[in-house]
Amino acid sequence: MKIAIFYSSQSKGFLNHSIRLSGFLTENSDANCVWFDLAQMPTRSDYSLGKFDKFILLGEKDSLSEKEIKYLTSHRLPLETLAIDYAAKVTPRFLSRSDERWVFCPSEESSKNWNRKFWESGNLVCPTLFLCQDQQILEQGAQPGPMTFFSPIDPQLHQDAISNASCVVSAFWEPCLAARAAGKLAIKLSIQASQKNSWDIPEVVIGERDAKEVFQECRQIFEENKKSVLRVQEPPTFSIQEKEVLHLTSISDFSYLPFYLGMIENILRTSQKKIKLHLLALDEKVAPFLEKKYPGLVHVLELKDVWTPNELKTIEQRSIAFRAFSSKPKLLESVLRDTQGPTFHCDSDVYFFCAPEKLLETFLGGHTTIFPHWNDVYPKGRIDGLYNAGMIGVRPGAEKFLKWWGDQCFANCSFDPLNGVVGDQAYLDFAPILFEGVNVYRKKDHNVARWNLKNLGIHFAGDRSCLEVQDGRRVQTFHAAFIDSFGYFEFKYCWDQLVTFFSDFSAQSASPAFLKNILVQQQRYWLSLSRGLKGRELAYRVLPILGKQPEAKAPTFWMHGLGGFCLNKIMKLRDACFNHLPSWTKEPSL
Repeated sequence: MKIAIFYSSQSKGFLNHSIRLSGFLTENSDANCVWFDLAQMPTRSDYSLGKFDKFILLGEKDSLSEKEIKYLTSHRLPLETLAIDYAAKVTPRFLSRSDERWVFCPSEESSKNWNRKFWESGNLVCPTLFLCQDQQILEQGAQPGPMTFFSPIDPQLHQDAISNASCVVSAFWEPCLAARAAGKLAIKLSIQASQKNSWDIPEVVIGERDAKEVFQECRQIFEENKKSVLRVQEPPTFSIQEKEVLHLTSISDFSYLPFYLGMIENILRTSQKKIKLHLLALDEKVAPFLEKKYPGLVHVLELKDVWTPNELKTIEQRSIAFRAFSSKPKLLESVLRDTQGPTFHCDSDVYFFCAPEKLLETFLGGHTTIFPHWNDVYPKGRIDGLYNAGMIGVRPGAEKFLKWWGDQCFANCSFDPLNGVVGDQAYLDFAPILFEGVNVYRKKDHNVARWNLKNLGIHFAGDRSCLEVQDGRRVQTFHAAFIDSFGYFEFKYCWDQLVTFFSDFSAQSASPAFLKNILVQQQRYWLSLSRGLKGRELAYRVLPILGKQPEAKAPTFWMHGLGGFCLNKIMKLRDACFNHLPSWTKEPSL
């Protein structure tokens, strides 16, 4: 059965109807789906709508724009919406075990203050995620940052949040049914008692009651039923009985662990064999955390394990970033020496769409594989170096290359492009010339990133299910280091946020880069946040006396406080004077 799925990620009900679709596809596993974004339909001519057996609309019909309705009407498509019962048939995807976590899915029918008070009451007891099932709900009491989640670019992440929660409290039926399918407790919040509840899901009537009172009733229901709630699955361990084991290395300090936690869970999803993980920890808090979270899964090394005592004195004088850059070749050298097996280093912002062991195919007969930047902008290629050090593979035979690279990084690991030094990276330009067996990977499907999308001809597949390179092969790994036009940076940022929430890692301990990533993602859909960030940026630029801008903190003052009031007044004055809206005051869009 071939199905055309029409959607607009900004339409009301899109994410809830996506849960229904997931259950429908579980029951109809042979369905071949093609996705059509209604915002781009006038430009889509690569599919004939006449060859589909079924036409499904995600979201409420009455929430579509006039343009979208006109398009659908002109084609006379027999659009269907899926029955709500399908939401109870979703197949859950579990993350590794964590302590108690709640998910709160409010509706815009409740006031902003009510939603916020309920969420705050939950957070006092256990970490509670404010899960927005519609874009409009972001303005209904959510707080920017790691405890608020909205990811329309991949609705499956919303289902993951629901499936892994200890308890889901929702104003919508779909999250409740998805939670029930995952064996979790669900509580439905209703304005008045429903006559349609045939799923035996506890209902709490809001009426005119205070949010704290409603939370206490939800908490009582949870305490009475929590013994029947399924625990999240234990993290699987990799089988290393295979003939050739792939070793994956990375580097992190404690504050950057959210990126690495996302990478671990990504690897657990894509492969359960032939993998051994190694992490160079840049502080003493990393090893105890990983041993508790993933016992026996990650081999943690320290700087003293890869450097001699005399070398370590020099390395410790460098900033933490250049300490990591300097240590990369030494880490690879150490793991290769101890294991005598193929070893790949991957930065923790790399996301795998394939099984990581597919990297073994990139050696092409040599002992070292390096990946070109393929920069779209020529000057960047000269500044950053020809090859990206965020992904590199070695195996026995690469020892001389690794020693040479390590010596160069020890002698000088700084940012000095005029003298040919760019951290650990620019030295790789010489590797294929100086060492036989250093191969350049040219198939272009690994280490795809923002800086090479044009040169590699990256595009969505016809059914929009994945990214493809120019010749139609699927992208295998994506390096989500910057914002990209396809939105895959957003997927990686949201994935890291979700994994971190369900771990025991405190968001307050996260690096500014991680917290800033979350705000960057959220502002794409959150009008007041987008305005607040721009207003704060303007204030810090105009008033240098304020010091350095706190980019990792939510601009609460510029959203709700006196700053927000002044910002709105300034914008209204500007609009009246110039009779136009500045680009950053317009509604965020995908």
